[in-house]
Amino acid sequence: MTKERDPSRSDNHSETCQEHVHPSAQDTPAPETVDTEDSFRDKWLRAMADAENTRRRFEKEKKDSIDYANSRFAKDMLSVMDALTLAVQSVTETDQQEHSLFQGVNLTLNALRQVFQQNHITEIEALGTIFNPHKHQVLQEIDNTDVDPGTVLTVVQPGYMIKDRLLRASMVVVSKRPA
Repeated sequence: MTKERDPSRSDNHSETCQEHVHPSAQDTPAPETVDTEDSFRDKWLRAMADAENTRRRFEKEKKDSIDYANSRFAKDMLSVMDALTLAVQSVTETDQQEHSLFQGVNLTLNALRQVFQQNHITEIEALGTIFNPHKHQVLQEIDNTDVDPGTVLTVVQPGYMIKDRLLRASMVVVSKRPA
């Protein structure tokens, strides 16, 4: 006695279950699945953001290392700039016209200034400005009522910047109110 299957009748259990299940219940995943998917999505987004931040930080460090690679050399060259500047300033008016040595030193000083400019090394303009602790180093304070307290009266040694970084602070004398 074999039971023949009626093609019009479905004995398949899954088909009958699907007929009796509400259609919206089929589309809704279990709550645990939704939490897991959200957790994985959140972790993925955080990992992507972290990777992007790392890439940006690396690019900035790479750019800074290229921009400021010659900082140590530039700092060493400041003493050469100071020596040439003092040599030019020590020569009197009459000596300037007579000595070819002065002309050579002056040409060398101008060439060094041009190299500094090409490498974005600039002298800090301090004279007459208000003291800035990020750019100036005070050597002395002098009583002076003619200007505001903290005004730079004298620049003993000029300071320099390379792009937006300090190479050397300006050594300055500033004003103060008399006691």
